[in-house]
Amino acid sequence: MVYFCAAQRSRPRMTLHLRTAVPPRAITPVLQPNLHEIERAAGLTAAETMDEYFERVTLPQRLGAAGAMATAALELALVVMALYGVIAFAASQRRREIGLRMALGASSRSVIVLIMREGLLLTAVGIVLGVSVALLGGSALRSVLIGIGPADPVSFGGATLMLLLVGATASYVPARSALSVDPSTALRSE
Repeated sequence: MVYFCAAQRSRPRMTLHLRTAVPPRAITPVLQPNLHEIERAAGLTAAETMDEYFERVTLPQRLGAAGAMATAALELALVVMALYGVIAFAASQRRREIGLRMALGASSRSVIVLIMREGLLLTAVGIVLGVSVALLGGSALRSVLIGIGPADPVSFGGATLMLLLVGATASYVPARSALSVDPSTALRSE
């Protein structure tokens, strides 16, 4: 904070903070004459609550956060599609193996677990790398974070849980479609 004498500033502007139970717009007519008694040039131009003030002041950060959330949602959709594509391709490359496993008595559950394990492993590696980068870069963003720290455990835990659920879902769909392999076809091809 830097304090200046109001008379030295070309456009003096001051903020008057009051604690009152009366709404700010109702108290303005009462304050105006009292301010003129103290300083003839003083006038009240805008009255607002602290909530309104913080709404106005934090608008750029909130708009930036909304944009970041929209971008994150798009990125999450791309991650789901990419993970689904990788797992579906890997499962299609193992159709014979899956058919042989099923012909030899493997249960549907064990085949689903086999394929989902790959997807969840990829998801876990991505989460570990992402959390590491976020923790390293979080301190650089400290100045734009409002009401949250750069290493907030609730945020990181929620994001990790959401990504695990997304990874499990993206892995489950190809795993279910891998069950459509006919074991007799797989045996004939060997």
